[in-house]
Amino acid sequence: MKRRKKIFRLIILTIFLLIIVLLFINKTTIKLFHRCIEYYNLKTDLRILNTENVNYKETLYQLENNPEYIQKIAKAELEVIGEGEIVYVFEEEKKEEKKDEDAN
Repeated sequence: MKRRKKIFRLIILTIFLLIIVLLFINKTTIKLFHRCIEYYNLKTDLRILNTENVNYKETLYQLENNPEYIQKIAKAELEVIGEGEIVYVFEEEKKEEKKDEDAN
């Protein structure tokens, strides 16, 4: 009878310890999984930021060293007209501009 009680207690203790270990491993596994996802997201963000950084450095270099690039940007974004250039405005463009003004 005493032997049965000892075996029963040992089995109960083993099951209890097994449950505790499984819960701990489960929480640790979930944390590890979340950290892996976070690592992957951060790595992707870093790759995107590095690409943007290279593009910004190239633009900065062009702005500092290439007057033609500055003229190109000024013409495209600010609609600046170069010296000796003539701007032709066609009727379709006038109609589109008028429609845009009327819409506003």
